[in-house]
Amino acid sequence: MAGDSLGQTRVAFIGTNFAQAFANEFFELEVSGFVPFIQPLEVQSTEGGKFARQPLVLRAPDGGATIAVGWVNVATKECSVKSYDNVVAAHRQRFPDRPLSLDRASYQQFLAAVQRFMTSRQMHFEVEQKALDMSERPAAPRRAATGSNTLWIVLGVIGVLMTIGLVLFLLRR
Repeated sequence: MAGDSLGQTRVAFIGTNFAQAFANEFFELEVSGFVPFIQPLEVQSTEGGKFARQPLVLRAPDGGATIAVGWVNVATKECSVKSYDNVVAAHRQRFPDRPLSLDRASYQQFLAAVQRFMTSRQMHFEVEQKALDMSERPAAPRRAATGSNTLWIVLGVIGVLMTIGLVLFLLRR
């Protein structure tokens, strides 16, 4: 399926454009000094939407701290954003000695704005309310490491051939 002139597939192209539309909508919004941002897809193909999930973050304007607050998936038309309490809990678990400078009221306004944006684009929107247990967090889908699998197969074949060669050499003595 064709996407853009750079070779992106349709879903990857839509994800890239969606991130740009989000940036255009939220470029003036600050959430306790952080700027909302959907990380654009950095792939040519999402493999039929399997890898279409894009992180939704709050990032410091100076390029410093980034707070992961949710995700968007244009292939499934879903968006999930953590509640304020879940963001604080995740930060506390990752950085127990560093306080989070995120105001609840400012974050709630951000959540409302994101919900309006997503629903206006026919995206299913949910706020993750359940207390987050980071040890039970579902793993992100992993891409098959085809290049490294091939390497191991080639190394295995070379090892077998070397072993056969050594045995033949020792038998001829």
